[in-house]
Amino acid sequence: MKTGDYVVIPDMAGKSIAVGEIMSEVEHIEGIEMYRPDGKIYVDREYQRSRKMRWVTVARKDSFSPYLYRLLNTHLTISSANAYSEWIDGLLFNFYKKNEQYHYIINIKQRYGLSARTVYGSFCELLDLADEFLREEGIEESIDSIDTKIALRSPGVIELLGMTGSAIAVISMMVLFLNGGGFKYKKKDGTEINLYTDGVIKRLNEFFNSRKDRIIKSELAAKIKNLEIENADDIVEILNSVNEKNQNE
Repeated sequence: MKTGDYVVIPDMAGKSIAVGEIMSEVEHIEGIEMYRPDGKIYVDREYQRSRKMRWVTVARKDSFSPYLYRLLNTHLTISSANAYSEWIDGLLFNFYKKNEQYHYIINIKQRYGLSARTVYGSFCELLDLADEFLREEGIEESIDSIDTKIALRSPGVIELLGMTGSAIAVISMMVLFLNGGGFKYKKKDGTEINLYTDGVIKRLNEFFNSRKDRIIKSELAAKIKNLEIENADDIVEILNSVNEKNQNE
């Protein structure tokens, strides 16, 4: 292991995992302070090597891919997680680029009554809207080139992936708009972000407000909210990637 690597550690009960980034090389320490059953502290000198960590997220077992179970069931003390990187990436980021491919992870938090018609119908409407917006903006990307991976278990995950960064970014921003009614929202850490600026955000807002079929838009917004889709905290990275792509073209 080295600085910058990510590690995955299960809890004692096997009900959740923590994912963190290694922030330092190995340091030698006297030991780890532990508590006795009577509440007194002692130093356990069995552990004398340490690394500083930045813990990024904790995920419950029912919220991540079953493919990770094989990694967690290994009997080795330390195992390589490289073969499971795509599922670990999905725990860390909602939107990211890896090996020239864009990924948008849509976390659906709805636990009960997940209607097939609602899920597939909503995303068909959403993709049609995104395609229309791309044509109006003269962006030469097509929704047809986007692939998907689906793991719906109430809650579940829908992943959109492809080389079409602007198209995937537009879909993610449409979800944010329909989910919260605008581009002002709070991140998981409580930070409030107002994304209404010039550029693609402003044009997307005008696109929605100018549509004649507002009933269809409000119905789609209700469906998206019903799915309890988690907002992408990586929205700033999404905007930066779109702006960078547009500047390079």
